[in-house]
Amino acid sequence: TDLRHTYLGWDAKDIYTWANAGPGAMRGLNRIWNRPLTFRPKKQPWTYEMIQLLKLAKERYKENSDKSLSNMEMRDIEHSLCEFDKYERVRLGQGTPRSKYERKT
Repeated sequence: TDLRHTYLGWDAKDIYTWANAGPGAMRGLNRIWNRPLTFRPKKQPWTYEMIQLLKLAKERYKENSDKSLSNMEMRDIEHSLCEFDKYERVRLGQGTPRSKYERKT
């Protein structure tokens, strides 16, 4: 991910087929599939589940002509799952945000 936007990652062949599912992405997937948040078997097809979400995003792009989804990659799915987990933790009272956005007027 860190090298994606450097000359070392410009021609990466797996941007639509692989991303490392970190802890937040795993919890996000568990929330989507209504599994226990601690569910983390080593053989779990995290990558496959993220590929399915990427395909769904691409289908929605075609249906709605939403340009923001046209360039999504697997790392975008992984990052979105992590942000979704953070949002849900706060919404459901399971935690507090690490940082706050202070609006300047």
